[in-house]
Amino acid sequence: PIPRNDRLESAKSSQFRAEVALWKCIMIQRASFLLLLLGPAFAAPLLFADDEPPAAEVPATHAAADAEPDPAAEQGPPAPTFETLISGLASRDPLARQAAARGLGQRGAEAIQMLQAALQKQPGLATAVGQALGELPLEAAPAMLESIAADHDERWRQAVVTGLAAMGPPAAEPLSTAAAHSDRYVQTAAIEALAGIVAQPGAPLTADGVKTLVTAVGDTDPIVRRTAIAALGRIGPQSDAVAATLQEPLAADDDPRVRAAAAASLAMHFRLGHTSEAAVASLQRSLAQDDDAGTRAAAATALGFASAQVSVDESLAQSLATDKYGTVRQAAAQALLQRGEQADPALDSLIAALQQDEFGKVRWYAAGALPNLGETAAPAVPALAAALKHSDGNVRAAAAHALTQVGPAAKEALPALIAALDDDGELTRQKAAEALGMLGENASSAAPALEARLQREPLGGLRGATEG
Repeated sequence: PIPRNDRLESAKSSQFRAEVALWKCIMIQRASFLLLLLGPAFAAPLLFADDEPPAAEVPATHAAADAEPDPAAEQGPPAPTFETLISGLASRDPLARQAAARGLGQRGAEAIQMLQAALQKQPGLATAVGQALGELPLEAAPAMLESIAADHDERWRQAVVTGLAAMGPPAAEPLSTAAAHSDRYVQTAAIEALAGIVAQPGAPLTADGVKTLVTAVGDTDPIVRRTAIAALGRIGPQSDAVAATLQEPLAADDDPRVRAAAAASLAMHFRLGHTSEAAVASLQRSLAQDDDAGTRAAAATALGFASAQVSVDESLAQSLATDKYGTVRQAAAQALLQRGEQADPALDSLIAALQQDEFGKVRWYAAGALPNLGETAAPAVPALAAALKHSDGNVRAAAAHALTQVGPAAKEALPALIAALDDDGELTRQKAAEALGMLGENASSAAPALEARLQREPLGGLRGATEG
C-alpha cells in the first residue's frame, strides 16, 4: 500500500491539476466570448494587455515583395456594432462588460445617444451604462451634461453622474462650468459628480472645483446645497474659509436636512484634526436650540469628535439629561463615549441615563463611557451593579467591564458580580470574573462561586481571581 503521506501528496497534486484545468477552461471561455463579441482587433488588448505579440516571420521572396497590398487586410477586421457592444454591457461576465464599456468609450460622443436609448429599454443596465460613460474622452463631458437637459430621466442622470465622476479631477473644469447651468438637473448632476470625484481616494479637487462647491452651498435648491455641503466635508479642512462656509447653513438654513448635513461635514473635519472654536460654538448652539431632532443628533455626534483641548462635555451632558428625543440622547451618550476621559463633567448625567433611560442604546453607551473615567466613576457602582441585571446583554457586558476599571469601589457590587458569573453572555461572565480578580482579597467571599464556575468554564479571568 502507498504510505499515507504519499497518498496525501498525490491527492493534493490531483486537486491542484483539476483546479488549473478548471481555471484554463474559464479563461478559454472568456476569451472565446470576447473574440466573438468584439473581434480579434478589439479583444486582443484586453486579453494580452501585458504580452507583446510575436512578430510574424515572413520569407522575403521576390513574389511577396512584388505582391499588391490587400486593402481589406490593411483595414483589419470590422469594428463591433453598437448593438453588439450594448449587448455586451448586459453580460454576466465582468470582463465582457468591461470590454464592451471600453469599446463604447472608443466611439466618443456618438455613443451617448445609444447608451441613453439602451438605458430606457433596459433600466437594469444603469451601472454598466455609467461605467461606459466613464470610458468616454473628456471632450464628451459637455455633451453628457447637455443630454440631461434634454431628458430628465433620473436613471440617466445618475448614470451620467457616475461616468463624469469616473473621469476624475480632469473633469472638474467642465463640471464647474455646468454647476451654474440654468437647468436644475444639469446643475445637480455637476455638483454630485464633483462630490463623487472628491470621494475618490487620492483625487484632489482643483481650487476652482472647491470654489464651485462653496458657491453651491448658497444655492436655492436644498438638494444642491446638501450635496455641496457633503462634498466639502469629504474634502476636509483645507482652510478656515471652508469650515466657515459649513457653519452658515448649520445656523440659518431653513431645511433641517441641510443643517444636519452641515453638522455631519463639520464632524468629518474634526475627525481629520481641524477643530475650530467657532465651529464648536456653532454646533453647541445647534445642540441646544435647533428645533429639529436630526440636526441636534448630528451636532452631538460631531462634538464627540472635537479636540480634547475644547470643552464640549457639559453641553453633551445637558443634552443627555434633558433632550426629549431618544435619538438625540443616544447621540449624546455615544459622543461622551467617544470623548473618553474628557467626559468627567458628564458623570451625573451618565449615571442617570444608565439608571433610567430606556431608549435604544442609551444605557449601553452610558455604561460604555464610564470605564474611560477610571476610579472617578466610583459613584456609578450602584447603578452598574443594577445594570448587571438588565435584559440587554450588551448593557450587562458594558456594566461588567466598567466595574473592572473603578478600583476598590467595585466591592459594593460584589453580590451582583458573583451572580453575573452565571450570565448567559460569555463576555459578561469574563468581565465579572475579571472584576472579582482585580478586587483580590476583597472578593474572598466569591471564592466558592469562582471555583465552581472554573470547573465548568476555565476562563482566564476566573483563574486569575481564584489564584489571587
